[in-house]
Amino acid sequence: MKSICIIPARKGSKRIKNKNIVTFMGKPLIYYSIKNAIESKIFDEVIVSTDSKKIKKISEKFGAKVPFLRSKKLSNDHCTTKEVVDDVLNKIDLNGYKYFCVIYPTSPLLKKKDLIKAINRLKLDKTAKGIFSIGKFQSNPLRSLKFEKKFMKFENKKYQKKNSNNLPEFFFDAGNFYFFKIKDYLRSKIFINSKMLGFILPQERAIDINNKEDLILAKKLFKFL
Repeated sequence: MKSICIIPARKGSKRIKNKNIVTFMGKPLIYYSIKNAIESKIFDEVIVSTDSKKIKKISEKFGAKVPFLRSKKLSNDHCTTKEVVDDVLNKIDLNGYKYFCVIYPTSPLLKKKDLIKAINRLKLDKTAKGIFSIGKFQSNPLRSLKFEKKFMKFENKKYQKKNSNNLPEFFFDAGNFYFFKIKDYLRSKIFINSKMLGFILPQERAIDINNKEDLILAKKLFKFL
């Protein structure tokens, strides 16, 4: 029943320079993902996959392992998370491991209790192949608007007169963590498959830091955690 955590953290970033190690409330951003993974005590290994010697040094300082540096081929803008994860799983001994989790290094609002609750829920569900963090859309996308020249039009007129309270709820990938049952994952050709459970994060914590605006908002919210 052993579990492993993989934190993908390459050095390249277009919108925020050195995003994964940018200073966040006095610590490198990746620190919070490593800290939560270790302090949750549900992982036998916490591994950072990176192409950067600097990120390697920082990650090891905070208790993670970096057994190898990622290749250039797996460090460009077009490389997928699945390719990075598969690279790690192919290079380590999975004997005895049943679960693994991917935590993005841009998840400072995540809490260790989220990780504990998520893996416990996955362990109890025999039909699920994994579980990942999701957030609820504030406004229902079925009533979305778009510009047609200078005027606003409903994307789907079918829902124009519908009350949002009578429409189904919709959620988005919060981009924080993804738990998998290793055997099921290795059989899958896609990262998020159709047998994944959703772990709903509170609205104020379902934030994936992609740009400077996200970073500013996350800093404000962090003070209230």
